[in-house]
Amino acid sequence: MLAAFMGIGYCLSCSGEMQMGAATIQQMTTRVAQLMEKRFGIRAATLQVALRKAGRRLPKKVHAAAKFLAQAEEQSKNAKLLMQLNEPEIANAYDVCVTHLNKGSLKGDRRGQLISAAATLATIILVVGVALIALLRWRGYL
Repeated sequence: MLAAFMGIGYCLSCSGEMQMGAATIQQMTTRVAQLMEKRFGIRAATLQVALRKAGRRLPKKVHAAAKFLAQAEEQSKNAKLLMQLNEPEIANAYDVCVTHLNKGSLKGDRRGQLISAAATLATIILVVGVALIALLRWRGYL
């Protein structure tokens, strides 16, 4: 999973299985908030505030994953609730957020849309011009 590659650590519980700590979950939410700031320019103290500011700029799936991460961070502050958290689900939510937010820049997307719109407009002008010349020639004005 991506969480292992990002340098986010796990700790061993007494039963020998890997377990996320509160610090690990906080690192995940901080990283997602940093990526949102980088991609959308949203400055926020917490991931919950960043999600409110992001609004509809995130797809539903990514927004839901980030919201789940923010809730997990709140629950991780309580030791009993930390033990009840579903770690694979948290790691999956983190992976969904990070892969979407690392995908290309928004500026590049806008540039591509602008080039596409300009190409469409140029094609329309060319077709209308050819049709106008054909009509004038057919009517005998040219």
